[in-house]
Amino acid sequence: MLKHMGRVKTSLGILGFAGGALVSSTVGAGTVIYEEGETAVEIGGRIQVQYLRVDPDTLGADSTDDLFLRRVRPEIEATLTEEFLGVLAIDFADDEVDIKDAYIEYSGLPFGDILVGNHYAPFARENLTSSKRQQFVERTFIGDHDYGVPDRQMGISLQGGEMLQYAVGYYKAGIDAGTDTLDFDTRLTGDTDYFGDMFAGRIDFYPLGEFDLEQGDFERSPSPKVGVAINGFTWDNDDDNQSEDEDLGPGSDYDEVQGYGADAALRWAGVSVDIGYNKFTSETVAPGVTDGLIVAGEGDFDTYAAKGGYMIPVGTDYVEPVVGYQVLDPDAVADKDERYLVGVNYFFNEYDDKLQFTYEIGKDIFATDNAGNIDANETVAGDDQDRLFLQYQHLF
Repeated sequence: MLKHMGRVKTSLGILGFAGGALVSSTVGAGTVIYEEGETAVEIGGRIQVQYLRVDPDTLGADSTDDLFLRRVRPEIEATLTEEFLGVLAIDFADDEVDIKDAYIEYSGLPFGDILVGNHYAPFARENLTSSKRQQFVERTFIGDHDYGVPDRQMGISLQGGEMLQYAVGYYKAGIDAGTDTLDFDTRLTGDTDYFGDMFAGRIDFYPLGEFDLEQGDFERSPSPKVGVAINGFTWDNDDDNQSEDEDLGPGSDYDEVQGYGADAALRWAGVSVDIGYNKFTSETVAPGVTDGLIVAGEGDFDTYAAKGGYMIPVGTDYVEPVVGYQVLDPDAVADKDERYLVGVNYFFNEYDDKLQFTYEIGKDIFATDNAGNIDANETVAGDDQDRLFLQYQHLF
């Protein structure tokens, strides 16, 4: 822990030294540490401290709990001209250094912006919504990169529009070895085992007016706002960097993957509702692999979820009760992994300081990994499992 925090202090110290040598001024989303003409540098970030308790139903398995840093993520944005923006976000929370966002954005085109570098591939709304602005402590299956969602990848994309928005991109996307998950990961982390070519796209429609990618309706607008979207991607193994699962042997890597999805969101008078559905099909290099999500070399599964909350003003603060339901439905097993969620969020300063409580009841679970530092604690797939999350967030 001391070694881990030492790296955080060192990195923040470097940013602080840079800011101390320049004239600084405070802005809403962070701190501008340099500004002259069209050139500006802004720093900010997030710290999320999480408590997690896991109660498995498996005979002989004990409850476990832990308190840990879920995210420690300083961020920096640099504007060189009116048309060029550079973004860098680095996370230190998992006892290692992970580069998250690292891209250049060019906004000089009349029909959209070009992003080059490590950024979100256009797919599910929940994944594109920042962890800072989620209603539950952790994303549901429809936003989880462990189950088919591309997440951040190295590539280039074009995106634009207002009422009707579009995003298309090409990426060199990575997948971690193993068939218990379909875990997309970027080459900027040490976990990625092999790569392939990904083409992804998304279309959003806001018929009653655009709203931000955030869950929760602080504006309490008197008229409803609705967003609907479709998205999809295709991924093909590039054959030049194959891994071998030590248990399954050669040929267990994914050879091709397709993903399709649709989602919708409503914001109205303090009510926030999000629903989504994803479908994934895949094949492994060898046709005879049967393990995890894969049966006879093929792995098809669906994920879907619904969540909602109501924002209640309490003086200058806000309280938001939330409920949700999520499902992982793999063809490889007979039962669905169903999770029921309830929670409450307290906003001291909107998203800048937020305390979240989430309780999840899991039925016939397929996935046994838990967010943070707790292992699967011997929970058997097909059994039930409850999880309790408590998280405090501070943005700076």
